[in-house]
Amino acid sequence: MRVCFTLFLSTVLLIQFCYCVSFEEDVESERKPDLVPHIVGQPGIGCSQYEEWKPCGACDRACGQSPVICPKKCRKGACGCIKDYRRAFPGGPCRHFLQCSDILNPGQPLKCSRYVPCPYGRYCTNAGFCQKYWIWTEPLDAPDFGDD
Repeated sequence: MRVCFTLFLSTVLLIQFCYCVSFEEDVESERKPDLVPHIVGQPGIGCSQYEEWKPCGACDRACGQSPVICPKKCRKGACGCIKDYRRAFPGGPCRHFLQCSDILNPGQPLKCSRYVPCPYGRYCTNAGFCQKYWIWTEPLDAPDFGDD
Protein backbone atom coordinates (compact mmCIF):
# COMPACT_ATOMS: atom_id res chain seq x y z
CA MET A 1 0.00 0.00 0.00
CA ARG A 2 1.18 3.51 -0.70
CA VAL A 3 0.73 6.22 1.92
CA CYS A 4 1.15 9.80 0.74
CA PHE A 5 1.49 13.08 2.59
CA THR A 6 0.82 16.21 0.58
CA LEU A 7 2.04 19.72 1.32
CA PHE A 8 -0.10 22.55 -0.05
CA LEU A 9 0.42 26.30 -0.09
CA SER A 10 -3.07 27.73 -0.49
CA THR A 11 -4.41 25.66 -3.44
CA VAL A 12 -1.05 24.90 -5.08
CA LEU A 13 0.51 21.49 -4.54
CA LEU A 14 4.11 22.02 -3.49
CA ILE A 15 5.38 18.51 -2.86
CA GLN A 16 4.12 15.04 -2.15
CA PHE A 17 5.96 12.38 -0.15
CA CYS A 18 4.96 8.75 -0.59
CA TYR A 19 5.92 5.73 1.49
CA CYS A 20 5.44 2.06 0.71
CA VAL A 21 3.75 0.14 3.49
CA SER A 22 3.06 -3.59 3.41
CA PHE A 23 0.22 -4.93 5.55
CA GLU A 24 1.07 -8.49 4.53
CA GLU A 25 3.96 -8.51 7.01
CA ASP A 26 3.84 -7.81 10.71
CA VAL A 27 3.74 -4.27 12.08
CA GLU A 28 7.36 -4.49 13.24
CA SER A 29 8.60 -4.86 9.65
CA GLU A 30 6.87 -1.60 8.71
CA ARG A 31 9.22 0.31 11.03
CA LYS A 32 12.37 -0.81 9.23
CA PRO A 33 14.39 1.95 7.54
CA ASP A 34 13.92 0.45 4.05
CA LEU A 35 10.73 2.50 3.70
CA VAL A 36 12.41 5.43 2.00
CA PRO A 37 10.26 8.30 0.71
CA HIS A 38 10.44 9.54 -2.84
CA ILE A 39 9.10 12.74 -4.33
CA VAL A 40 6.56 12.86 -7.14
CA GLY A 41 5.54 15.75 -9.36
CA GLN A 42 2.27 17.60 -9.34
CA PRO A 43 -0.58 15.35 -10.54
CA GLY A 44 -1.92 16.16 -13.99
CA ILE A 45 0.96 18.38 -15.03
CA GLY A 46 2.54 17.14 -18.22
CA CYS A 47 0.07 14.32 -18.95
CA SER A 48 -0.75 13.96 -22.65
CA GLN A 49 -4.16 13.61 -24.29
CA TYR A 50 -6.15 10.60 -23.00
CA GLU A 51 -3.81 10.26 -20.00
CA GLU A 52 -4.34 10.94 -16.32
CA TRP A 53 -2.10 11.09 -13.25
CA LYS A 54 -1.65 7.70 -11.56
CA PRO A 55 -0.20 8.29 -8.06
CA CYS A 56 0.93 4.67 -7.75
CA GLY A 57 2.51 4.58 -11.22
CA ALA A 58 1.16 3.59 -14.62
CA CYS A 59 0.80 0.00 -15.76
CA ASP A 60 -0.48 0.49 -19.30
CA ARG A 61 -1.28 -2.22 -21.80
CA ALA A 62 -0.26 -1.66 -25.43
CA CYS A 63 -2.35 -2.59 -28.47
CA GLY A 64 -1.88 -6.26 -29.29
CA GLN A 65 -0.42 -7.14 -25.88
CA SER A 66 -1.88 -9.65 -23.49
CA PRO A 67 -3.36 -8.18 -20.31
CA VAL A 68 -0.63 -6.68 -18.16
CA ILE A 69 -0.08 -8.04 -14.66
CA CYS A 70 1.08 -5.12 -12.54
CA PRO A 71 3.46 -5.92 -9.68
CA LYS A 72 2.35 -5.02 -6.16
CA LYS A 73 5.31 -2.79 -5.43
CA CYS A 74 5.73 0.87 -4.70
CA ARG A 75 6.37 2.79 -7.92
CA LYS A 76 6.82 6.46 -8.69
CA GLY A 77 3.66 8.28 -9.78
CA ALA A 78 3.29 8.75 -13.53
CA CYS A 79 0.85 9.57 -16.30
CA GLY A 80 -1.12 6.58 -17.59
CA CYS A 81 -3.90 5.92 -20.08
CA ILE A 82 -7.46 6.71 -19.01
CA LYS A 83 -10.15 3.98 -18.83
CA ASP A 84 -10.69 2.01 -22.09
CA TYR A 85 -7.47 3.40 -23.62
CA ARG A 86 -4.24 1.56 -24.41
CA ARG A 87 -0.81 2.55 -25.64
CA ALA A 88 -0.56 2.45 -29.46
CA PHE A 89 2.81 0.77 -28.85
CA PRO A 90 4.92 0.44 -25.67
CA GLY A 91 5.73 3.99 -24.55
CA GLY A 92 3.53 5.47 -27.31
CA PRO A 93 0.42 7.66 -27.16
CA CYS A 94 -2.86 6.42 -25.67
CA ARG A 95 -5.57 5.31 -28.11
CA HIS A 96 -9.05 3.90 -27.51
CA PHE A 97 -8.99 0.10 -27.58
CA LEU A 98 -11.36 0.09 -30.60
CA GLN A 99 -8.64 1.90 -32.56
CA CYS A 100 -6.06 -0.81 -31.88
CA SER A 101 -7.22 -2.76 -34.95
CA ASP A 102 -6.05 0.09 -37.22
CA ILE A 103 -2.69 0.23 -35.49
CA LEU A 104 -2.19 -3.53 -35.72
CA ASN A 105 -3.70 -3.81 -39.24
CA PRO A 106 -2.71 -0.69 -41.21
CA GLY A 107 -5.12 0.14 -43.99
CA GLN A 108 -8.17 -0.93 -42.01
CA PRO A 109 -10.52 1.98 -41.24
CA LEU A 110 -10.28 3.46 -37.77
CA LYS A 111 -13.53 3.11 -35.78
CA CYS A 112 -14.98 6.10 -33.93
CA SER A 113 -18.16 7.27 -32.25
CA ARG A 114 -19.49 10.09 -30.14
CA TYR A 115 -17.52 8.61 -27.22
CA VAL A 116 -14.42 7.44 -29.14
CA PRO A 117 -12.83 10.45 -30.86
CA CYS A 118 -10.58 10.25 -33.90
CA PRO A 119 -6.89 11.14 -33.69
CA TYR A 120 -5.72 14.64 -34.63
CA GLY A 121 -6.23 15.44 -38.32
CA ARG A 122 -9.25 13.15 -38.75
CA TYR A 123 -12.99 13.45 -38.20
CA CYS A 124 -15.70 10.86 -37.48
CA THR A 125 -18.04 10.11 -40.40
CA ASN A 126 -21.71 9.19 -39.98
CA ALA A 127 -20.71 5.58 -40.75
CA GLY A 128 -18.50 5.53 -37.62
CA PHE A 129 -15.05 5.61 -39.23
CA CYS A 130 -12.26 8.17 -39.00
CA GLN A 131 -11.60 10.08 -42.22
CA LYS A 132 -8.65 12.37 -42.93
CA TYR A 133 -9.45 16.01 -43.48
CA TRP A 134 -8.98 17.03 -47.10
CA ILE A 135 -7.02 20.23 -47.53
CA TRP A 136 -7.24 22.09 -50.83
CA THR A 137 -3.71 23.07 -51.77
CA GLU A 138 -4.28 24.76 -55.15
CA PRO A 139 -5.26 28.44 -55.24
CA LEU A 140 -8.84 29.12 -56.19
CA ASP A 141 -9.62 31.51 -59.06
CA ALA A 142 -11.48 34.63 -58.08
CA PRO A 143 -15.16 34.41 -59.06
CA ASP A 144 -16.26 36.46 -62.06
CA PHE A 145 -19.14 38.74 -61.07
CA GLY A 146 -19.44 40.39 -64.51
CA ASP A 147 -18.58 43.91 -63.25
CA ASP A 148 -16.22 44.66 -66.19
